[in-house]
Amino acid sequence: MDSQHQHHSTIFNLMTAIPNIVFRVPRILNARRFRKHFFTLCCTVLTMMTIMTRTHMWCRERHRVVTERAVRFQDITNQVQQLFSLREDERTLDTSGEFIIHMNVNDDLMMRTKQSTSRDVTLLTHCSVEALVYLPVLERTWEGPVSVSVFVEDQKVFNDIVRAFAICNVGLLHKVLFHVVYPVKSIPNTTIRARFDEVMRDLEEMRSNPSAFCDRIKLLFEHLRDDVGNYADNSESYPGNLLRNVAMDGSPSDLVMHIDIDMVPSRGMHALLNQFASTQSPDIFNDTVYVTPSFEVEENTFETTDLPISQSDLTALVNSNHARPFYLELCERCQSATDYKRWLAHKKTARLQVIYNATWERSYEPFYLANRHHIARFDESFRRYGYDRASQSCELHVSGARFGVLDSAFLLHRGYKRRSSLSKGRLGDRRSNQRVYTNFLSKLRGKYPNSIRNCRDSPVFIL
Repeated sequence: MDSQHQHHSTIFNLMTAIPNIVFRVPRILNARRFRKHFFTLCCTVLTMMTIMTRTHMWCRERHRVVTERAVRFQDITNQVQQLFSLREDERTLDTSGEFIIHMNVNDDLMMRTKQSTSRDVTLLTHCSVEALVYLPVLERTWEGPVSVSVFVEDQKVFNDIVRAFAICNVGLLHKVLFHVVYPVKSIPNTTIRARFDEVMRDLEEMRSNPSAFCDRIKLLFEHLRDDVGNYADNSESYPGNLLRNVAMDGSPSDLVMHIDIDMVPSRGMHALLNQFASTQSPDIFNDTVYVTPSFEVEENTFETTDLPISQSDLTALVNSNHARPFYLELCERCQSATDYKRWLAHKKTARLQVIYNATWERSYEPFYLANRHHIARFDESFRRYGYDRASQSCELHVSGARFGVLDSAFLLHRGYKRRSSLSKGRLGDRRSNQRVYTNFLSKLRGKYPNSIRNCRDSPVFIL
């Protein structure tokens, strides 16, 4: 009890002494200095409290964002794995029995956002795994649907690599319809697998930072593109024409345009083609395909150009020698029937129209708008490089089709096609496919016995 009384007494004495100390300070120190230092101290304390509060709020927000990203990344992963799957009961074999085909692997997702009609225009393209890196640019510059067939070495490559690409480009799944083709007998690609396994070692750590993971995936595909090179040069049996047919069969619309994966359309091309188709009778597609000229753009210029470009932009690139007609050096005859000088000199109009008909000649390989139900299918006997598109163009000619050339719409190819860039294997491909082409012409005569047209000699390719 005495100790408690003593404690209270001590507190009372201190409380009594504080006012005396406080009121004596101004007498000991200059009152003005005291107020100045006291104000500085208060400002410092408030500043530190503000910094600590903001830091705490930033940390909480950062944690929330990272958590939400991780959850969203996992949701996207689950969504892709669910919708972007290869079901055994939905696969088919091609006519040769050498390739397995999975059509419309993300069709469920496409159907939810599908706005295209039979009068819309769908871009058709095909590629192998390393060329998927071009797809986001193509999708960004084309406002309509895209149908792409992807050739993979085996099902595991699709499950791992193509799904990883889809996870990091999930927006494509709403607009691009994917089809997958792979050989019955697996063709393992050790280069792709080793590169991908290296990236996937850090996958678990990157799930908390999806942007870092997707940056690594993007870099992987860019390296694959640069290291592996052209798909047709690096696959033992790249079935280009089979892939073209698969993409065409999977199109959500009747009007289609086949292009290469490393091409992009001109500005507003989708709207122009739709407008053109909607103002014409459907019968115009019965016996005519509508050619859009294609140009090559220097690689560096292509990379630095704000795509897509307009007609005036193209003219400027051609005049400054940064663009030229497609295949000008590699195979001029493959595109010369389009008559690029005449097309460039023609005064373009706001509405798309046919300005002249191209006179078909052997080797002609145009890119065109057509109704997929009124054009010949690509002959799937051709593999790898040479005669594949020329054979279909030949059949169009023999069947009586006309080649109308459109103004105000064009395609751009990434980089110049140069003879020096061709691999030695392409000469062997050409010789092999030349024999296939001879057989193709024989079948063509039996298919169109009353046609007064023919393809005469084999196409001339300058290599």
